[in-house]
Parts: sequence; structure tokens; C-alpha cells
Amino acid sequence: PPELARHRRCSRAAFFRDIREKAGACVRGSWGVRLWNGKGEQMMTVFFPNPFVENEKVHARPDWSKLALWNDLRTRYTGLPPEAPPPADGGKR
Repeated sequence: PPELARHRRCSRAAFFRDIREKAGACVRGSWGVRLWNGKGEQMMTVFFPNPFVENEKVHARPDWSKLALWNDLRTRYTGLPPEAPPPADGGKR
């Protein structure tokens, strides 16, 4: 039925990044995209490779090239320019 179709259809998407140092967090930062349905319920979150992690090890020097896909999709679907990498310290203050 049309009402069910509207409920199930993706109605909103958002690219996000979180580069804050979180208390108790093992890894600084996350990049991804979230999708919501027609009733505003979250459908899915996709996380992209983390520049601070390689083979399950956290590195002090991030590999910003890992965000190429996130930047490409964000630019393609939002029209926003690719983001510059965070500060050299990875956003720590």
C-alpha cells in the first residue's frame, strides 16, 4: 500500500563526521552516512574507514587518504567541496 511504501522509503540521508576525543573511546573519530525512513526512524548507518586505525591498531599519525570515498560520495550527493583533514593532532585540543 502507498502508506507503507512512504514509511519504508528513505526520506533523509546525512553524511557525518565526529573527530572529538571521547572519554573512554578507543579510537578518535568516525565518518559515515545515516539513512532515515519516511517516519523519521533510523534505517541504517554506514561507517567508512577510520584514518586512525590500521589492522585493528590505533596510529598517532592518521592516513587521511582513507577518507577518499567518504569525500567523493559527500561531494557527489551534497555538492559540498571535499573536506580538508582535521588539524595534525587529529582534533585534540
